[in-house]
Amino acid sequence: MTSNCENWAGRGLCTGKRGWKAYMEENCRKTCGFCKSSESAVSVRTLLGI
Repeated sequence: MTSNCENWAGRGLCTGKRGWKAYMEENCRKTCGFCKSSESAVSVRTLLGI
């Protein structure tokens, strides 16, 4: 997560305005609320064998 995520999220960049959504999904997942619950993360790890 970059130090600017909260600022950018506050400016609406998590919602796809101005084409930033893909960047925000990659770099500011937690700030934008794109993260799933820990239960989902565990099941993904299990599926990937990690």
